[in-house]
Amino acid sequence: MDKIKAVRDYAVAHYETGGWDYVVEAWNEDYISRVTANCKSEAGAIRAVGKIAAILDGERKEVESTIW
Repeated sequence: MDKIKAVRDYAVAHYETGGWDYVVEAWNEDYISRVTANCKSEAGAIRAVGKIAAILDGERKEVESTIW
């Protein structure tokens, strides 16, 4: 459970950067647990989730760039 708390705390602290708002707004504990299942540390869990959050953020920016 420490990995989930670490990920949640990091996501809240970095809400406005790198797609972490997705984690705060849409990811539940079960999903975070599944994504971080193979991570051995809290830092590893944050990196694993951060990679996915960055992809989501990149996709959002791509869509936003086509609006205008």
